[in-house]
Amino acid sequence: MMLDVAGQLMLKWQRLNSDDDIDVAGDMTRLTLDTIALCGFGYRFNSFYRDTPHPFVAAMVRTLTAAQTRARSLPIQNRLRVRAARQLPADQAYMDRLVDEIIARRKQSGDPEGARDLLSCMLEGADTESGERLPDANIRAQCITFLIAGHETTSGLLSFAIYFLLKHPEVMARAQAEAEAVLGADIDLLPSYAQVRKLPYITQVLHESLRLWPTAPGFTRYPLQDTVIGGRYPLPEGAAVVVLTPMLHRDRAVWGHDAEQFNPDHFAPERRAALPPNAYKPFGSGQRACIGRQFALQEATLVLGMLLQRFDLIDHRGYQLKLGETLTVKPDGLRIKVQPRQGRT
Repeated sequence: MMLDVAGQLMLKWQRLNSDDDIDVAGDMTRLTLDTIALCGFGYRFNSFYRDTPHPFVAAMVRTLTAAQTRARSLPIQNRLRVRAARQLPADQAYMDRLVDEIIARRKQSGDPEGARDLLSCMLEGADTESGERLPDANIRAQCITFLIAGHETTSGLLSFAIYFLLKHPEVMARAQAEAEAVLGADIDLLPSYAQVRKLPYITQVLHESLRLWPTAPGFTRYPLQDTVIGGRYPLPEGAAVVVLTPMLHRDRAVWGHDAEQFNPDHFAPERRAALPPNAYKPFGSGQRACIGRQFALQEATLVLGMLLQRFDLIDHRGYQLKLGETLTVKPDGLRIKVQPRQGRT
């Protein structure tokens, strides 16, 4: 299923004219949304066949924006946002309706091609002690959460990785050489799971991108009782502390003198093994850390490997990093050109 959607991205880029440029974050968002929808729920948004985002995406973005705005505003400000107050329940109702239809169709037709997926597990799974199953309203909420969290962060990761490769041609060359050595020059032969597992340097590129710009750039903790952190900072019970992950990941005591610099060798196997256990937290922390971590890394490694196997990436605008901030962070306005690599068959 990942190959299905990745192939749509490759085909789109292969068919561009030499003077066409690419909205990197836009295409990565199409890719990751379609991947989680197909792999998780057997549903196709078909984003690469649309000129505008699917209505679900538009509703989702408006809902997230409204939620973040409300969280940062005073009560009087929220009461004055009359139009937003009307739009929010309409958007939520649309998302609920679409997911309810997906669940209903699955109950009627069963698993697509007999293959179990995330939706199958939620519909069929039962608590081992009580035998209780998840109610449909809970499954709907989980589906929406997976669709939001499962695409926005991974699209940012791939966008940042492409940005860093453009700015570090020596890393690009090494990653392309690995992709060619493992995946070969015949682009009709799709990568296998075993081959994707043999792309360690490309995986290091992804981890280093997450180190410098984790796309979910913080998590919150609070003490269960009055405490003092580091012997210096008193915190009363329940006082929230936001851990800014990009700063955690740039601690020179852990990463060395080049902590601010992009260097995939920070994640060479021997250095990775020596990291303190809490120095690298791009997927959150504790019980609520990202449940889709392996899914995201598998998808990102596959896609980046296929792109590097097929294309030379060209920074024709001399792009300078500008952060776009929504629910996550990603490079804003990153546009590139590509050309097919020589010797592809």
